[in-house]
Amino acid sequence: MRGSKSGLETRIRDKHCQNLLDIDGDSCHHIHNAAKRFAAPFCHNLEQLFTDLHTDHLWASDQVNYLMEVCEFMCIPGTNPQRFTAHRWLSAYDVGISTRRMLPAYKVLYFGFLNRADQNLYMDILEEIYKDHGVGERAKARIQFFHQDLRKKGMTQVGKDRKERVVKKLWFESLNTNLYLSVYLGVLPILKEYVMVFQGSQTLVHKLHDKQLEVVTSFMACFVKAEHLHTTPKKLVEMEFSDKMLPLRELYVGPLAEKLKAEHPQHPIVLQFLNTVKTAYISTAAYMQKKLPLNSRTLQALSALDPLCPFHTNATPVQAPC
Repeated sequence: MRGSKSGLETRIRDKHCQNLLDIDGDSCHHIHNAAKRFAAPFCHNLEQLFTDLHTDHLWASDQVNYLMEVCEFMCIPGTNPQRFTAHRWLSAYDVGISTRRMLPAYKVLYFGFLNRADQNLYMDILEEIYKDHGVGERAKARIQFFHQDLRKKGMTQVGKDRKERVVKKLWFESLNTNLYLSVYLGVLPILKEYVMVFQGSQTLVHKLHDKQLEVVTSFMACFVKAEHLHTTPKKLVEMEFSDKMLPLRELYVGPLAEKLKAEHPQHPIVLQFLNTVKTAYISTAAYMQKKLPLNSRTLQALSALDPLCPFHTNATPVQAPC
């Protein structure tokens, strides 16, 4: 529809309406793609976990029932694992919220799929989870029955591989999973807020410039020094980040990751995570600079049409004729 040679917009502009306004199509689509850019340096690790959890419980009613009982024992609001929609990348935020809430219950349920040696290795951590959530002895015995029953069930090789991936991320790579969830739930709401404003049917063209400027500035504030953000839209579009970034340890990574970073300042996984976050910030900001028309004179002029903002900075007062 928007091809540069024979797209609908090109034909209309060439043959029928040369003055057709260009407001760059669906800006919400650009924001979803920005979320995809942000996820890329993390190798879509969480998205794979979300998909595996959803698929693993989709047709296993007994496993879903066991999961709900575990949630009840741990006083966690239980819900079926949500589906991550690959073509709507900001759905990672919604699925991430429920996954973060139910993460202890997932760890308890999938403990049963560890081999005996690994169960002995992680038993102290399991007991700590039980203690944190007030799980009694009778509940522990019931959970142990869940583990034994699930291990007896036959599985295809695809199912075995899927459970191995889930167990790996919940237990063997739990630090990575917690760090990734923290930065996702800390940063993606900035993009989500923009989409929530413009995904309705109401005409909000007069808000496009301000909201695009706001989402870009808020996102850059996560990794760019504050003194470089109070500038013109044109300079934001042309900004180079190499000499304007916050120190690596001051990058915004969400509350949980901040805590883990303080507890393990020199841990190699934490240091690697911070470098990955830096890459994600730079690539996503560069994409937003390219795709969002921050310097559009048309959108800046339209922002003066907002009836609630008659004294907007982009509005030029009209003098009455003499």
